[in-house]
Amino acid sequence: MKLCCRLRWRDWALLSFWLLAFTATHLPKVPQSVGRMSDKTLHSLSFTILTGLLSWVLASRITGVVRHCATVLLIIAVYGAIDELLQIPVGRRCDFYDWLADMRGAIVGLALFHLAKWTAQKIGRRSP
Repeated sequence: MKLCCRLRWRDWALLSFWLLAFTATHLPKVPQSVGRMSDKTLHSLSFTILTGLLSWVLASRITGVVRHCATVLLIIAVYGAIDELLQIPVGRRCDFYDWLADMRGAIVGLALFHLAKWTAQKIGRRSP
């Protein structure tokens, strides 16, 4: 079976969001409509969503909370650093504090994912 046919909709959601976020961070100028929000807030929000989606996709493939969190954080940390470095060729700044904002968003995304998963499990145990 072809890869595109085996991907679930959550895989497509992750790929679509990741592509959108990557494209947006590599535009030479940030659109003014986006400029109303703090740069660091945008980084954190984007990486919260990205990490939540990645956590959801990898949850069925990686067992154990610690292993899952470590894998997701490693992927996001490396991607965030590469993303910052790849902004230099398009005339944008590579900023360590942007990467820190990315990681803050990643931690929030992981926490929200595991809180939602824990809540769903608790609710599932109560239903008859």
